[in-house]
Amino acid sequence: MSTTVEAYKELCHTEGTQEVAVDGGRLVIMLYDLAIDSLHKAKEHLAANDYMRKGIHIGNAQDVVAALSEGVNTAADPEVRDNLIRLYNFVYRELIRANIELCPEKIDRCINVLTNLREGWQTALEDGV
Repeated sequence: MSTTVEAYKELCHTEGTQEVAVDGGRLVIMLYDLAIDSLHKAKEHLAANDYMRKGIHIGNAQDVVAALSEGVNTAADPEVRDNLIRLYNFVYRELIRANIELCPEKIDRCINVLTNLREGWQTALEDGV
């Protein structure tokens, strides 16, 4: 997966000939879920010494994080926008290190950041923000 469009296609499903679409906020939640799930799978493969699959799942999570970063609203409050981009950049770089160093703690750190961001988005959606 290398683009937001591909992520969208993966997250939407078809029923007959009709594609089920989601709104932007829900799509962001689904992207977080996809990245978090990929990182849990990467940890499982790392523990099993299956480094190829570990790398694939970390790469999938990196693709999602890159798509989330590219999708940040440039018209948003500059401080919020810049902090969000910094967090995405941190997660992306930390995943590179986790992949090279075979470090489950770095993967956990990324899972924690993404989970906190997901919870924030979920709360905002529930509050109608």
